[in-house]
Amino acid sequence: MNDRKESVGRSWLILISGIALLAGVYFLNPLRSPDNTFMGRVLGFRVLRIPCVSMQPTMQAGQTFIVSAWPYAFGAPRTGDVVVFQYRFDPTVLYAKRIIGTPGSRVAIVNGVTTLNGVPLAENYLKNVPRNDPNFPNSGPWTVPAGQYFVMGDNRVNSEDSRVYGPIGGDTIVGKVIGLAD
Repeated sequence: MNDRKESVGRSWLILISGIALLAGVYFLNPLRSPDNTFMGRVLGFRVLRIPCVSMQPTMQAGQTFIVSAWPYAFGAPRTGDVVVFQYRFDPTVLYAKRIIGTPGSRVAIVNGVTTLNGVPLAENYLKNVPRNDPNFPNSGPWTVPAGQYFVMGDNRVNSEDSRVYGPIGGDTIVGKVIGLAD
């Protein structure tokens, strides 16, 4: 009978220790994620659905995708990464956009061609953006401040992004898009 009580006691101790560990990871937030979901903070992953067309053709409206905080646990976002971040004017709203400029870089758009530090970007993922079109509005240049990132949607003519609301803070990035479903 004592063996059974000890076994049950050990089981409860393991269960309580596991819950305490998970709660500690959630509150300590070792991935430094602004995400407040259990999956986002403890596991470093989150499954989302894109609601709009701003990332077409890379991501379709209604498509499900996986976001991971792990790529930025030990490194910084890079040009070309598709990231999910908290919208500046409502942190409960998450946006998915592509990083164009990193801290200290200079971004401009001239005749539909995006340049980074004066060099045209090879943006093979773009399908519907007028290239070398004098009617496409020139914009910029923008210099990206320290700790911030310049982001744009792949559907450049239908995307609200850093061209409208400025660079995003690195501390608002939830993670990198690592997989698409559907």
